Amino acid sequence: LTWLVEHRRPITVTKYSGTLVHTSIRRDLASLTISAFAHYVFGDSGRRMLFADLQGTPTRVRGGDGVVLFDLMTHKEEGDSGVGDFGQDGINTFVQDHECNTVCSAL
Repeated sequence: LTWLVEHRRPITVTKYSGTLVHTSIRRDLASLTISAFAHYVFGDSGRRMLFADLQGTPTRVRGGDGVVLFDLMTHKEEGDSGVGDFGQDGINTFVQDHECNTVCSAL
């Protein structure tokens, strides 16, 4: 099996959160925005689902700097979204770990 795009993927991968770790010591705008994105999805789902294991690679978006997220995991209340879904336990770790930041507040 050969991946046609793998050689074009940048080598740099930044891990923004883990499967059960949702804190970040990084305070750059991309990190704050991705943390706020996870918070937004959690709230928009009625606190029943969230994205975890957020990682991304830098890219250009409309002429500016951006990040493409890939290989996300989810935790759903039901725990049925696939391998690595820790259900309510995964959601509880997010609630305990997440610290709102300036981007969260702006949403």
